Amino acid sequence: MAKISVEQVEATFGITSREVRNAIADGHLAGERVNGKWMVENHSLLKAIEVGLLKDRKNAVKP
Repeated sequence: MAKISVEQVEATFGITSREVRNAIADGHLAGERVNGKWMVENHSLLKAIEVGLLKDRKNAVKP
């Protein structure tokens, strides 16, 4: 499975690292620590955004 670092999530989607780590801790997001960095599974991240658990701030439609 493809993975993305928490830092990449923040840069790409505008979701803070704290939000991502909280979602992992709550079991809403699949992630693991690899060599000292939190990594998130892409499909899990996109699903969390799709169902509204996390907000894609960089690509959100503005009213």
